[in-house]
Amino acid sequence: MLKVLKKGEASPRTVTVDVKAKTVTRLHVTEAHGERLVACNWTFDFASASDAAILELASRSVLIGSRPAFRAITDDKVIEKLLTQTIDVGEFMSRERGPQVITVSGMVNRAGKLSAEDRKKLMDELKAMDGKK
Repeated sequence: MLKVLKKGEASPRTVTVDVKAKTVTRLHVTEAHGERLVACNWTFDFASASDAAILELASRSVLIGSRPAFRAITDDKVIEKLLTQTIDVGEFMSRERGPQVITVSGMVNRAGKLSAEDRKKLMDELKAMDGKK
């Protein structure tokens, strides 16, 4: 049954892993066709995937999760040291997530993917935030 969330409405998020069946079930919220947020219950079946494919897929998530901290480093000597590194995935997964890094360039990149109509809506809302119209 389709559950569309109202603005500000919370929805539980869960992850259930069945190692023996090689499945992961996630109750989560995602955007559907525009601005609607819907609650989803998706099961990912890894039974037909090789261990190598699963590790490669998992490394993508760790890579993406590691980028914001790397991008925030301004010291070239530190960057140089981190160009070649081994990331302990268990340690990485046990870390608490820090605040999401939001940059102007990232927002511009995302806005560029919007339709002209949605960009206009965004501009109107941004102007309203500053008390301009």
